[in-house]
Amino acid sequence: MGQIRIDGQITAGPPNGVAPTQDRSVLSTALALKGGAGSKPFQVATGFLQLTISNSAYQTLPGIGDAPAVTHADTLYFFSGSPILVRLTTDDGAGGDVLSVLPVDGLLIMEFTAQRFLKLLQVLGASPIEFFASGQS
Repeated sequence: MGQIRIDGQITAGPPNGVAPTQDRSVLSTALALKGGAGSKPFQVATGFLQLTISNSAYQTLPGIGDAPAVTHADTLYFFSGSPILVRLTTDDGAGGDVLSVLPVDGLLIMEFTAQRFLKLLQVLGASPIEFFASGQS
């Protein structure tokens, strides 16, 4: 069994060196997995640290959806170096499919429920990418 952990903080507000205004709101929050847990266990995982894609039709990324890799992904990390489309196929909770297409240019991190897990990951475009998916089966 493995463990996935997300560490860090997201901070947003006026840029450094800018005089504060009347609206001095700043967001600062810790990055954490659902429930605020420091880590989440997994039984299976797949991923590539660097893969370059270049296609004119959706390309299925390996390791998600078929045994012995991740058939029920509950956590996804994805990074693209250029704008691309990411197509996610999730379970609808009753064995059917829900398709979602997301324009991604940079970081994407998602968590899924045990009933509505990620079962297929596809990409369209040209970019260096990284991805990691994990789950209980």
